[in-house]
Amino acid sequence: MIFSSQEFIFYFLPAVWIAFWLVRPLSVRGSILLLGAASLGFYAWWNWHYVFLFFASIALNFTCYRVMRHHPKAWLLKAGIIGNLALIAVFKYAEFLVVDVAQATQLAPWVDNIVLPLGISFFTFQQISFLVDSARTPEEQPTPFIDYLAYVSFFPQLIAGPIVRHDEFLYQLRRKLTLQDNFVRGCLLFGIGLAKKVLIADTLSQYVAAGYADPAMLTTADAWLLALLYTFQLYFDFSGYSDMAIGLGLMFGLQLPQNFNSPYQAASIQDFWRRWHMTLSSWLRDYLYIPLGGSRHGALRTYFALIATMFLGGLWHGAGWTFVAWGAAHGVALAVNRAWSRAGFALPPAAGWLLTFVFVVNLWVVFRAEDFATAATVYAAMWSPAEWSWAALATHAVFGEPMQLWYAVAGLLVVVTMLPNAWEIDRYCVRHMRSILVVGAQFVAGFLFMLALKRMAEASAPAEFIYFQF
Repeated sequence: MIFSSQEFIFYFLPAVWIAFWLVRPLSVRGSILLLGAASLGFYAWWNWHYVFLFFASIALNFTCYRVMRHHPKAWLLKAGIIGNLALIAVFKYAEFLVVDVAQATQLAPWVDNIVLPLGISFFTFQQISFLVDSARTPEEQPTPFIDYLAYVSFFPQLIAGPIVRHDEFLYQLRRKLTLQDNFVRGCLLFGIGLAKKVLIADTLSQYVAAGYADPAMLTTADAWLLALLYTFQLYFDFSGYSDMAIGLGLMFGLQLPQNFNSPYQAASIQDFWRRWHMTLSSWLRDYLYIPLGGSRHGALRTYFALIATMFLGGLWHGAGWTFVAWGAAHGVALAVNRAWSRAGFALPPAAGWLLTFVFVVNLWVVFRAEDFATAATVYAAMWSPAEWSWAALATHAVFGEPMQLWYAVAGLLVVVTMLPNAWEIDRYCVRHMRSILVVGAQFVAGFLFMLALKRMAEASAPAEFIYFQF
C-alpha cells in the first residue's frame, strides 16, 4: 500500500489512527498490539503470502535475542547475523549471481524470477542492529514480543525507512503519548512529503523515463538535463517518503529519526553522506565501517574501510554491478577526501560545493542506468569533447523545447540549496507552535496537500517510491 494512494490516505490511515487513539487510554499493551497487527495488514496488502516470511523473520530474530539474554555467547549473535544476511542473499542476490554465472559459463540459470519481498533490506538491517546492540548493552528488562513486533513492522517506516534503532523507538511505545501538537506536526510533514512525491518526483519521472528509454538519442544538453532531472527526482521521491514516514509517526505520537538534511548543500563528499539517507549512513558507520577498523588503525586501514563500506552499501541498494560501481566510486571519493583533509588542504566552500554536486550528479547516472552500456552512452553525451560547442550545448533531440525543464531545474536547485528543509520547518514549529509563520506553513502545506490529492485523482495509478525496489 503506497502512502500516496487514496486507499491509504482515506481508508487505512484514518481507521488505524482512530482505533489506536481509542485503545491507547484503555490499554497501552493493546495499542501496541494494534500497531503491530495493523502493520502486518499493511504489509499483506502488497502480497499476503510474504507476511508469513516477514513474521517468521521477526519470530526467529526475537527467539535469537531471548536465547542470547540467557546464554550470551558470541556464536549466537553471529548465527543471528548470518541468518539475516542469508535471507537477503536468497531473495535479493541469488538470481543476480546465478544469472551472472550462467552467462559466464553459457549454462541455463537454475533460478529465475525470484520476487523481492518489499522492505527486506530495511527490516533486516533494523533487526541486525537490534541483535548487535542488545548483545553489546543488554537491557535490564527484556523487550516483550509485541513491542518488538511493533518496532520492526511499524508501517510508516517498514518499506523504505528511516532505519530505526531500538533505543530510539521502544521506550516511546510505553511512555505517555501526546496527540494534539504532534498530530499537527505530523500532518504538516505528511503534506510536505506528499507534495514532494506527487507534484515533483512523479512529474520529473516521466521525463527521466523518456530520456533513459533511448539514450542514444541524447545530445549533450539532453544528457545533462536528464542527469539533473533524475538528481532531483530521486531526492524528492525518497526525502518525500521519509517526510511522510516521520509525519505518520508523529500522528501516533512517535518520533522517527531524521533521514535527510539538505544533502545537496554539502561542500564535500563526506558532508554529503552525513546528510543523505542519514539513518543508512549511520548504520553503515556503526556496523561496517567501525568493525572494519574505522580510523583507528592508520591511513591505509581507514581508506580500505571506507571503500569496503561503500562497496557493500552500493550492493545493499540493489543486485546489480551498476550499484556496486556506484558504491565503490563513492568509497574511493571518501578515501580521497579523507587523504586530502589529512594533508591539510581545503577548497573554498563554493568550489567544494560545485565539485561535490557535479560528482554526485554524475554518479546518479550509473545508479539509474539499467546497465553499464546505458550509463556509458549517457556519459559519452555529457562529456564528449566534440559536443562542447554552443550550438551542440543548445541542441535537444529528446526533450524538444526544454526551457521549462531548465527553469524547473533552476528552481529546484534553489529549493534544495537555499530554503529550509522539512525537518528544519518541523523544528521551528516545535519552538513556535502558535506563531504566524507556523500558521502560514500549515496553510501552504494544506494547499499543497490538496493539489497532490487532485493530481492523485487524475493519475491512473499511484507511482511507487523509487526505494521500494531496494
